[in-house]
Amino acid sequence: MNRLIKKISILIAFTLLLSIGLTTKAQTADAAVVMHYCDFFSGNHYDKDNNIVVEEGNLKYGACHISYYHMDSPGKGKVEVDGDLKSQFARHLVEQEMADLAGKIYKQDNITFVGNGKYRADGYDIYLNQYITVIFVKKKVDGQTRNSVITMYPK
Repeated sequence: MNRLIKKISILIAFTLLLSIGLTTKAQTADAAVVMHYCDFFSGNHYDKDNNIVVEEGNLKYGACHISYYHMDSPGKGKVEVDGDLKSQFARHLVEQEMADLAGKIYKQDNITFVGNGKYRADGYDIYLNQYITVIFVKKKVDGQTRNSVITMYPK
């Protein structure tokens, strides 16, 4: 009987070790498929009048930048993102909504040159109930000189 108990104990211990090993291996495999944050954005998006374009960008400009820094916690006012306080949009916007919003602010015609080839458009969006600033540059996108959004944020 003691021999049987020892064999059962060894079998249980072996099964436990094997299951831990498989669990660890599965977690490692899942980590390998995690995508970079900016990989979720694709292509260029234009407002309906083609006045302005929001490129997919990266963490420094475009849709990825806007989403990462200014939609981290929608509706929360200002939050800390990567150690800096960043104003947050009232709700999350997908890329086309970003382009349409930037176009609406651009069309309010409150544009100033801020230096280094950058322009600033300021305006109010009734749907978000927020004052918005759009920073853009004139650059070649899709073969034409366009107003390309670097960043956009609520005040």
